[in-house]
Formats: sequence, structure tokens, C-alpha cells
Amino acid sequence: MKSQIFNLFKECFFSIPITEDIFYSLFDYKNCNIITKHEDNILIGFSAVRDNNILLLCVAPKYQHRGYGRHLLLESEELIKRKGYNTIVLGDTSSKFFLGAPTTEKEWQEKHNYFFEKFGYTANNGCLEMVMQLKNYNLEHLNIELYPKNISFEYWTKKDKTELLKAVKEVEEDWVTYFEYDLPIYVAMEHGTCVGFTILSFDDTTLCSNGYNKVGMFGCVGVIPSKRSCGIGLAMVAHGTNELRKNGCDESYIHYTYLDKWYSKLGYQPILWYWFGKKRLDD
Repeated sequence: MKSQIFNLFKECFFSIPITEDIFYSLFDYKNCNIITKHEDNILIGFSAVRDNNILLLCVAPKYQHRGYGRHLLLESEELIKRKGYNTIVLGDTSSKFFLGAPTTEKEWQEKHNYFFEKFGYTANNGCLEMVMQLKNYNLEHLNIELYPKNISFEYWTKKDKTELLKAVKEVEEDWVTYFEYDLPIYVAMEHGTCVGFTILSFDDTTLCSNGYNKVGMFGCVGVIPSKRSCGIGLAMVAHGTNELRKNGCDESYIHYTYLDKWYSKLGYQPILWYWFGKKRLDD
């Protein structure tokens, strides 16, 4: 069954290059309830439910628009209701798999997902995932200011992180704990003071991991409020992307963002658009 589920996923999302092993490592299959639909003993659709999240709902392309998706959705909702939940969430924003309901670029820009909206789901926002091949990445070819006035870019090497954590707290207090770990932290410095920061990962498992490529990622990109709108953040990501390339990464992956126009200035392209749909169940 697992191979059938993966093959159906690939049929629906053929542009996502992940292998079966990586798919299941990101998907959290063992903790999901899988609801299936068959025709002539062939798997033609399934949904994956964990807690009150519908993590995935797939119907083979040639069987779409025939009511199978509707039936899978209704059965998923009934299962969640029996578990005692009163709200259903599409996707899971805390995961490395689908953060919401995948949607088209047009629907994302219009803040819609017409399939789920028919069944009472609503969303206030969403996000997207972006990727860039690094083989030909060249800082000097970018049409941006690479070195904003008085700013330098480097790794944080001091054992004492007090100043760094103060800057992180100015941007997002919930991020502070991540910067306490021993991770590659790349920073923007102004006269010896940290004004921007991000965490680099040189080999992460993502939705564009195919088992052979080395994928780099950014985490928690931030610039302190008083230094925003000066080009520091974009230049920091540009230099950080070059660090990923220098460390052997084949691709750079931007996870959970809505800044598509911002990242596209460096050459990043969107590969997935998510709609953060929710629905409250009747008591």
C-alpha cells in the first residue's frame, strides 16, 4: 500500500522530485489515518489525517471531477469529528511537508482555494515554497546592492551570544531558542553590532530532495526594526546563498515564506503555493 500511495502522490504532484523514503520521512505516515478509494482494485485516491489536520488529499488526475475528492474530504471530516475535535486544519504549518492546502499560483494570488471553499473552508492567509539551483549562482550578476553602507556579512563566532540574542528578540522573541543551539549563524554587522541574522543549513531534507542533491536552507531571516528598508536583509540572503553554494549545496530552498517578489530578485522561483484553510465543525 505504501508504494501505491507514493506513486499516486507523484502522479498528482509530478513536479516534486522527492524519493519514496524522503516522502515518508517528511509525511509522518506512521501517525496518520489513511482513507482510501479504489476502482477495480486500483488505488485512485486517498487522504491522510493526523489529529485534526488533513495533511494530504490526492485523487488520480484521470479520476478527478467525479466526486472522489468530495467523498474523501467528507470521510476525513467525520473521522476528525469522531476524535473530538471541533476545527479542521488543512496541512500543518509546523511540518516540513505540506504547510496548507496546495493551490494554484492564480488562486494563491487571489487568496482562494475553490475546491475547499465549496465545503465551508476559509483562510486568512497562506505561504509559498521557493527554490533556486546554485550551480551558476554568481553574486556579481545580481542587480542589488551587495554591500549596504557600513554593513559586513560574516558567521557569528563569539561564544557569548548575548548581543546576537538581543537582536533576535527585537525581531521575534519565539526565535531566540533556535539561536541558542550550535548552528551556522550568518549575520549582518554594522560597526561591530549585529543588525541582521539567519541560520544556515547545508544539507537539509526538503520537498525538493531527490536522494542525490544537497539542499541548503535558511531559517529565521531577520533584520532589527531600526535597520529595515535599507537592503540589508536581501543582501544578507544573497551572501548567505553564496555560502550555501560554497559549502557544496546544489539547491537552496526557502521554506514557509510569502515574500515571493523579494526572493525572486535573487533568482528564487516558487514551486508550491499553500492556502491555510480551516473549518469549524458543527457541535
